[in-house]
Amino acid sequence: MKRIMLAVMAVFLLAGCDKKVKPLPVEEEETVEEETLKLWIVEPGMDIEKARTMLPFPKTEVLYESPRFGTLHVLGDFERIGYPQDWLGGGYDTDAIIVEKSGRNGIYNYNGEEVSPADVNVHSTPYAQGIQPARLQNEDGSFTFVYGYANTAANKGFYYSGDYKEITETTLDQFAYDPYFDDRRQAFFCIQEGQFGIAAPIYTEESPVYGWLFEPYEGGELPANQVVPVVDLMCHPQSYVLCDVYGNVIMDTVTARGSYVEGTYINGHYRIATSEDTAFVFANTGTQISWSYHGAGSFSDGYAPVKKYGRWGYIDEMGNEVTDFIFTDATELNHGRAYVKYNGVYGILNLKEALEAGEEINIYTLYATNTNEKQLGSVKVNVSELNIRKGAGTAYDSDGNSLEGTTYPVFEIAEGEGYTWYRIDQEHWLPSDGEWLTYTESAPAYGSGS
Repeated sequence: MKRIMLAVMAVFLLAGCDKKVKPLPVEEEETVEEETLKLWIVEPGMDIEKARTMLPFPKTEVLYESPRFGTLHVLGDFERIGYPQDWLGGGYDTDAIIVEKSGRNGIYNYNGEEVSPADVNVHSTPYAQGIQPARLQNEDGSFTFVYGYANTAANKGFYYSGDYKEITETTLDQFAYDPYFDDRRQAFFCIQEGQFGIAAPIYTEESPVYGWLFEPYEGGELPANQVVPVVDLMCHPQSYVLCDVYGNVIMDTVTARGSYVEGTYINGHYRIATSEDTAFVFANTGTQISWSYHGAGSFSDGYAPVKKYGRWGYIDEMGNEVTDFIFTDATELNHGRAYVKYNGVYGILNLKEALEAGEEINIYTLYATNTNEKQLGSVKVNVSELNIRKGAGTAYDSDGNSLEGTTYPVFEIAEGEGYTWYRIDQEHWLPSDGEWLTYTESAPAYGSGS
């Protein structure tokens, strides 16, 4: 009986071996493609002629009930944080910039999209300024600061809604496009004989203004730190100091060279300038950043546009140059992006993200078109302010200055005028006297490391 049972079990086991087992489905691994970092949000070739950051008025008004003068709108050069639309206080979208097309202003965003059409005739507005900030008077006598434009011939002002998609008409009596044209009539914060206070104009029936009087400030905490003029007994500014929100002096801004540029205390820095050049100063330390620039914007998102030898580039908050100086125009950053102009056309540069990812921002990475040409090697720039020429010789025009420390590919080498010339793209050349550049032969393809 036991043998029979074993035989039966063997039959069942053998039968089981013949049964086909359906394999379990194998889950395929999901392939995730890494998104390639874009240097350009919008490639060069935009149909605009100018781009302008939406800067408000350079100073801020504080409403103050003066024991001596009554109700005053007092001007202060307060620090402003964030983007320009934040400073205006009117609830405006920060993703906006003024553009010009065929003599008309409109508003775009930093994706290059039209927000409000370019239909504001620049030449029919005061000072040919087009869209500009204005002080709008409310029914209760208070003021709201807005963006808009004026038509003096029609005695009308027009101002935008917070998203720039709607326009409201008003009269020029309510729409002050230049409320500080004669700021001798405007009270301002100052320091006189070591005391923080207000200088206010004196009015009479015979003369609108015949003098100024000083009064100590008793209004408590102010909106932010500010740069304050130190005035003489006639209330004429003689120098500037940095004060906290209570009017206490933090730092003397007077330097051996240059003077304070009003309205530039922005995002932790302010500017000082001479008739020829300008420099940034860290407000919290007084440390100056290089005097080698002939123009500058403001710091935003950690970077600022600066100009030297007729071209614009960017620096970081430590004063390090981070791009070639090749742009004929360059705006402040907004959410990490900037409008830049080169060779007559604008594009929108993804500047902050690219730099923080370690990308080089130079004339080759931005504008070269001959990437399939055989590369002979590479050169590293060892000096600052080296001219990028449009040919192998000093007679050719400069197209800006290269960034020290940058590496460029080399496609052709020539000798001339005592220099070795290296062609770094389809038309641009860099010279070397033997020390300005370091050449490496047969370098890997540009962008693959060095």
